[in-house]
Amino acid sequence: MHTKLQKIVIKKFRALSGVEIEFGDYITVICGKNGAAKSSILGIATQIFSFDEDYVNNNYLSDFKQINGQDFKSKYSEHMRISAEFDKPGSLLASINIHDGYLEKAATAELEFATRNSLSTEKALPRPVVRKNSTAEKNKSRNFTHPVIFLSLKRLFPIADRSYEAVNFSYMEKHKAEFLALSNKVLNRGST
Repeated sequence: MHTKLQKIVIKKFRALSGVEIEFGDYITVICGKNGAAKSSILGIATQIFSFDEDYVNNNYLSDFKQINGQDFKSKYSEHMRISAEFDKPGSLLASINIHDGYLEKAATAELEFATRNSLSTEKALPRPVVRKNSTAEKNKSRNFTHPVIFLSLKRLFPIADRSYEAVNFSYMEKHKAEFLALSNKVLNRGST
């Protein structure tokens, strides 16, 4: 089984309080007007994962790349805008339930804002920290080991600011039938 985000309970974060989101088996749609906290929900979902370190086998996973050749690791500021004025330590508290496909078991964790250490370049901003990770034996304040495909905040930049380049998708071409089958399964269509 794959890793599956099952539920997020946002106890408090900005305008959200006591919000419970259950995720579907194949697809979940989050919709609403501008300012309805859609990006905040996605930001919370991405903060619990990391593909930087394999905590189970104690090694680094920097050799793994996305399909476009880029690293899986990303800064949290690419997932969620943090405000030095409003986002203070203690202003975010959410609990997360997942099925951890890496360990093949149910897992829970909490996400909160903590203060940054003095060596940080973003000293004024808090940082999201995973606490009470139920799969961790020693360090309970660690992310789950998995890559995350996310809708980056870069989508908010004007189209003229984006740089586009051709990328070799040889992996995708080689596994085209698998991608089509998975896409059709998600869309509940027969393979074509």
